[in-house]
Amino acid sequence: MPGIVLTLLISGKRRQLVYALSLVSFTYLGNFVFFLLLPTLGPQLIPEIAKLGGGSYSGYWIAAATRWIQSNGGAIGGAFPSSHVSGAVIWTLVALDLNRPLGVCLALLVPGIAVSTVYLGYHHALDPLAGILWGFLAYGLIKPSCYYLVGGKR
Repeated sequence: MPGIVLTLLISGKRRQLVYALSLVSFTYLGNFVFFLLLPTLGPQLIPEIAKLGGGSYSGYWIAAATRWIQSNGGAIGGAFPSSHVSGAVIWTLVALDLNRPLGVCLALLVPGIAVSTVYLGYHHALDPLAGILWGFLAYGLIKPSCYYLVGGKR
């Protein structure tokens, strides 16, 4: 969420910026550890499942660019948990801490992100659920360690 980062950076709220980036970095680090420990192919990479799809999605040049990037550099085995969803959850929780109205708006988007990752064939149905769980768990694990950065007590 560049908007959150830029807002904190421009307004000089360095402690809140470090707090936000610490939470987000820990969450993504956890995703990458899961990818190594539990490598899972996404539906697009399993031929039997890919055949069930309704063909390629439209989107003009953006869709073509996306397909090119995915075919030339996608991470194999990085479907579980959904980093799209865990990232959306952790950014939402950070926003709820630092800017409640923005956090509420982001919270409304998380279910759509979870559903769309399955609908577009990037994840199996369990992956976004695990992403939601990991986002909340990561928040609960790391927040006490860095809460003092925004003026809280350790």
